[in-house]
Amino acid sequence: MNGNKYEDFALWVRRRALQAGYALDVPRSGAVNDLSAEVGTAIYNVSRVLNAHRVPAYGSWPAWAAALGVSEALFQKKAKAALRGQ
Repeated sequence: MNGNKYEDFALWVRRRALQAGYALDVPRSGAVNDLSAEVGTAIYNVSRVLNAHRVPAYGSWPAWAAALGVSEALFQKKAKAALRGQ
C-alpha cells in the first residue's frame, strides 16, 4: 500500500470485499461504486478506507460488516484494532 497508518485494516477490507464479490482488482469495474452503495456512503469514503487513509465512522460499521459478509463483532474488532494502531 502506501505507508499509511491503517494499511493492515485496508488490506483486510480489500480481501474481504474481493471474497464478497466486489471486483476491486478489475479496473473500471464499478466495484467501489457498488460497495459504496451497499454500505450507504460516498465513493470517496470507501476509497479512503481502501487506500488506508481512514477507518469508517462507527455508525457505518454494521453496514460495512454486512457488505463484506462478516459479523459485526469481527468488523468491530478489526476496526478498533486499526484505530489503536495494532
